[in-house]
Amino acid sequence: MRKMKDSGIEWIGNIPEDWTIKRLKHVLEERKEKNDPIKSKDILSLSIDRGVFPYSEKTGGGNKAKEKFEDYKLAYPNDIVLNSMNVVVGSVGKSNYFGCVSPVYYTLFVRNNNYNIDYYNYIFQSNAFQKSLWGLGNGIVAKESDNGKLNTIRMRIPMEKLNNIIMPIPTKDEQERIANHLNKKVDEIDNAIRKTKQTIEDYKLYEQSIITRVVTKGLNENIKMKDSGIEAIGMIPRHWKLIKLKYIVNSIGKGNGITKEDIVTDGDTPCVRYGEIYSKYNYKFYECETRTNKEKINSNQYFTYGDLLFAGTGELVEEIGKNIVYLGNENCLAGGDIIIVKHSENPVFLSYALNSHYGQTQKSYGKSKLKVVHISGAEIGNILIALPPLKEQNQIEKYISEKCEEIDKLINNKEKIIEELENYKKSLIYEYVTGKKEVKTNYNNTEMAELSLRIIEQLPNNYSMCKIKLNKIQSVILKIIKYEKEPDYEKYVAGPYSKEMMNDVYDTFEKEKWVKISKDNMRDIYTLDKNYKEGIKRYQEHFEENDNEITRIIKLFKNKDTQQSEIIATLFYCWNDFLIDGINPTDEQIIEEFYAWSKRKTKINIKKVKSCLSYMRKNNLIPNGYGKKTIQRSNNYGRK
Repeated sequence: MRKMKDSGIEWIGNIPEDWTIKRLKHVLEERKEKNDPIKSKDILSLSIDRGVFPYSEKTGGGNKAKEKFEDYKLAYPNDIVLNSMNVVVGSVGKSNYFGCVSPVYYTLFVRNNNYNIDYYNYIFQSNAFQKSLWGLGNGIVAKESDNGKLNTIRMRIPMEKLNNIIMPIPTKDEQERIANHLNKKVDEIDNAIRKTKQTIEDYKLYEQSIITRVVTKGLNENIKMKDSGIEAIGMIPRHWKLIKLKYIVNSIGKGNGITKEDIVTDGDTPCVRYGEIYSKYNYKFYECETRTNKEKINSNQYFTYGDLLFAGTGELVEEIGKNIVYLGNENCLAGGDIIIVKHSENPVFLSYALNSHYGQTQKSYGKSKLKVVHISGAEIGNILIALPPLKEQNQIEKYISEKCEEIDKLINNKEKIIEELENYKKSLIYEYVTGKKEVKTNYNNTEMAELSLRIIEQLPNNYSMCKIKLNKIQSVILKIIKYEKEPDYEKYVAGPYSKEMMNDVYDTFEKEKWVKISKDNMRDIYTLDKNYKEGIKRYQEHFEENDNEITRIIKLFKNKDTQQSEIIATLFYCWNDFLIDGINPTDEQIIEEFYAWSKRKTKINIKKVKSCLSYMRKNNLIPNGYGKKTIQRSNNYGRK
């Protein structure tokens, strides 16, 4: 076990004995470059879930600047971008793009090559680091609630205060090992989270399909049907009515404008603001969680048991026209842009019907103001309802509520899994970036020889197998399987190559008696030696989970000669280097970089290069931006 020492910093705790600590300003520098003159009109956004991404990909977003483009700041690939208003809750991420960001964002880059940007980005992702920022925002309020979530009032943290935050500093090599290890682990956790979220969405779609089916078809499958004349509704029971909502309600009114300043924790009037309809409640609710002391309120702006509340305004079309039904006992105040519907039908049935697919597809909107969309009470009143008798409404409500309760339990279980995964990810990040967990380096050096043995075993007596082809297959495999301990690959004439690693492989072949190496002129010939099965056994111990993918890649090189293997590996590493820099290159850019790799590459016919690139795309030999960039050799040998 490694020796530890007290860092003297509460959030860091103990660190390895050979680590140091430094203030952030000695490691990261703020990029203060304004977008003036304009260098980019590509606005980058930032979220806790997604990190840095193009604003054009934001749901309901576009690419419209709120300020002049000249007022924005520039962000480059590999910059850490953080929201000065929200960094305390993790609104931070590494950019893979060149673009411009909000003036309230900070963009940071490493001061020199002694620091790995991924490692420091992970420090920002840890809960302990985020908590260390509490109180730096000139009165910022940040408290942890009972469920572990942060309740925060947004307030800007000055850069001069961030600059003085203490950070743990491992060696450069260990920073890279930690970053590479976390890249793989976090990616695995995030994939599990994405799959779980997709399951939740599938449950919700299933729930919605049940609701839509039952509120249009009823519970009796043998009942006689009639055509409603509305495509979204289809056939309905013959004894049901098709009627506009406005003809079955007592009134359709509007709430009172409640601002943020009107909300107080000890207010005597319970209320709901319009944004809470689509962000806080689901179908039905029993208690107003928000309170106000606002006076001189019209009694028509109150709602009571059974009333439906609609969001009349929203940034997204999906938000407006959504409704919730109130089943509590208090009289509550409806905020501005809330439409109140009072009626004498089963309230939960009506809510299900109006939130169903057929109810939502009938929404008709008023004029759009800027990015905000509106719907009026009159437009809601014109929604057609497939209406059964009240007794049948009650039966349908009971059936749907029971089904939804079952599905909601499944959803809640999945949400708990997501919360546990998120907490595990935060904990894992913290333990590695503070050295409490170590990325082991004392691994068995034979792993590259084991992989090389597998390649030779899979391609026995291959006419083109040689040291160059063997190394090229290795190089592609290591990136695709995200091998944590990948060697440094340099830019040799024949593509990416690790001389030191190949020397170790040959030494292991001879020492372990796995492979005999003979010469045919300048070409190496491989023959399986007497102990090769032991090497394959050890290969399975280290690479079993990736063996299917490794075998697939090896087979793709089976009929490729040495030059084709060289071309594929070089294209692959050119492409991967682009991705590491945050650039999604075109074929033309990849090929241009291929020919810039070495002057001797210009002797290769472009038709061969294009053919190899097409082969890579067709067979999914596509890089993922993993690992370290290819190293430019410092001498002319093997480079020019």
